[in-house]
Amino acid sequence: MSELLPCPHCGGKWALGQEPHDNASVASMWYLYHKNPRCRMDHPTYHFASRDELVAAWNTRTQAPEAIRAAALEEAAKVADNLSYKNNVAVVIAAAIRALIQSSERIGE
Repeated sequence: MSELLPCPHCGGKWALGQEPHDNASVASMWYLYHKNPRCRMDHPTYHFASRDELVAAWNTRTQAPEAIRAAALEEAAKVADNLSYKNNVAVVIAAAIRALIQSSERIGE
C-alpha cells in the first residue's frame, strides 16, 4: 500500500479519515482531507470502501498544470543558458524565464 501523493496545488499533505459508524449512509467509509487550511484547492468529498481504493484513486491523476508549467519554464531557461551565441537578448530571456519560475513557486506556497 503506497502513501498519498502531495497536494497538486500547494505540495502539502493530505490525510485519510474514516467515517464513524453512526453515519449510516457512509459508515466505515474512507475519505480524504487536506492538512493545509490555507490551500486554495477545492475538492469534493468522495467516499471509498477501502483505504487502498482511496489511495489508488488519489495517486492516479494527471500532473498538475503548475508542475507542467514549471518544468517547461525550467527547460526553456536551460535552452537559453546553453545557446551557442551569448548576447544580451539570451541573457534577458533566461532571466525572465527564471523570474516566471520563481513567481510560480511563490504561488504554490
